Parts: sequence; C-alpha cells; structure tokens
Amino acid sequence: FVLPPLFGITGASIAFVFGELGVALCAFSLCPPEVRAAAKTPLLNLSLIASLLMGIALWFALPRHMPPLLLIGLGCAVYVICWAAAGRNLLKREVEGIA
Repeated sequence: FVLPPLFGITGASIAFVFGELGVALCAFSLCPPEVRAAAKTPLLNLSLIASLLMGIALWFALPRHMPPLLLIGLGCAVYVICWAAAGRNLLKREVEGIA
C-alpha cells in the first residue's frame, strides 16, 4: 500500500516481485522434503544468474528511453543468450542423470 503511491509503476513492480518471492518461499517451505531435494539443481542457479544479467542489461538500457517492446526484446535476448551459452550442458547432465 505504500510503494505504488510513492513510486508509481516502479513501486508496484517492486511490491509485486516481493509478493511473488514470499509466495515462492512459502510454497517451498510447505512442500515435502522429497520435492525440496529435487528442486536443488544447477538449473535453478543458472536461471537466477540469467535473470540477474537480464536485470543489469535493462538497468543500463532504461536511461536511453527505448520503447517498451524493444526493452522486452532486449531482456529476452539476454536471458536466452545466457541459457544458450551455459544451459545446454547443464540440461544434458540433468537429462542423463534422470534417465
């Protein structure tokens, strides 16, 4: 209730992300131990790193006042490039470990 009136759409976005983080942490803490053990995978770390790099790229692109669709495309491109560079080998290892 405080962030959107003070910071506008940026505050609403931050409040949404924190709310979703709380939901994810609550769901993770309530799931059975077998599921928690399965969730500990390097793929999760890669997605967090790719998201961080995407956020950094968008942080530097925002002051340039690009159109929103171009910013979305830039963020998607950075995320996909991170996964293409590092995720392929991790996915192979995960699939081989399951099979």
